[in-house]
Amino acid sequence: MRESEERYRDLVENASDLIITYDLDGTVLSSNATAANALGFEMDLVVGRNIRDLMPDGRKQEFDAYLKAIILNKKAAGVMQLVNGSGEVHF
Repeated sequence: MRESEERYRDLVENASDLIITYDLDGTVLSSNATAANALGFEMDLVVGRNIRDLMPDGRKQEFDAYLKAIILNKKAAGVMQLVNGSGEVHF
């Protein structure tokens, strides 16, 4: 189990993709360095925030629908847009 956890952590921490995990309320549970850097925040400033605070205004309702789909169907798919500290949108 420990070896599996270490492989997962290594994969996430070294990925070139933005990886952020959050709970069903939208609270950010973890972020890899790539995501934090792209958003212009230190990792510890991303964790604990609500993911909606990092989204363009027009996408927040779509995210709520996405979470509902997860709750109802146990799965959902989509592309998330996030805004960095300079106002640039990332996919």
